[in-house]
Amino acid sequence: MEHLLGASWGYQLIGYFAFSSYFGVAEDFQEFVDACHAANIGVLVDWVPGHFCRNADALSYYDGT
Repeated sequence: MEHLLGASWGYQLIGYFAFSSYFGVAEDFQEFVDACHAANIGVLVDWVPGHFCRNADALSYYDGT
């Protein structure tokens, strides 16, 4: 998922629905997933909800409205 700071190791996410541009474009990831599925291999996308960014892009300020 997209994150601003490479030094965060991907923990401080800003784009929960965006593939990380550090690793290429979304189409390449989709091809990878399709190839895995064709080989009967499942793909899990992991994220850590305890490390929200603390800037204007963050969900740490989200109040639910």
